[in-house]
Amino acid sequence: MVLLSKFVIPTKNFYKNMHQRLMPLIPSEWPFKKGLDMMHFYACLTGIPLILFVAYCHIFIGPAELREIPEGYRPEEYEYFKHPVHRWFIKFTNTKQQRTHEMNLDYLTQQMDVQKWRYAWDLYSELQRKNRDSKHLWYVPATDKYAEDHMQTDRYLEEKGGDDYGIFHR
Repeated sequence: MVLLSKFVIPTKNFYKNMHQRLMPLIPSEWPFKKGLDMMHFYACLTGIPLILFVAYCHIFIGPAELREIPEGYRPEEYEYFKHPVHRWFIKFTNTKQQRTHEMNLDYLTQQMDVQKWRYAWDLYSELQRKNRDSKHLWYVPATDKYAEDHMQTDRYLEEKGGDDYGIFHR
């Protein structure tokens, strides 16, 4: 405690007796406003040219008109649509029906091949289970690399009449 003239001021509780905070603590709005600014910028960056392009198509090109098809001319799929923006969108984004059909046929062919392999594997597994036939865990297939060495070793041991350890006797 500090003694100042007539008043005694308790030092421990001095800050607890203040009436309220002078500066309220609130979260910053800067990230939110920065995000809105960026969203507005990129929307304008893509939207304004798009709106100008569509306006150009409406004013100068206009909708398609129905005419007779000349003899020997085969129209593309996108030429059947009326609006030029719709025609452009169909021409450059959609796949043609023939290509889609061929892609579906290729997918079906692949699935049929998978089905045939699964059937063959199931048949193989069933025959293996039925005949109790399987590869042994320590089975190592013979290779040409070591076959000649083994044959030479076998010939040598046959000529000698056994090995030095008494394991190979005939």
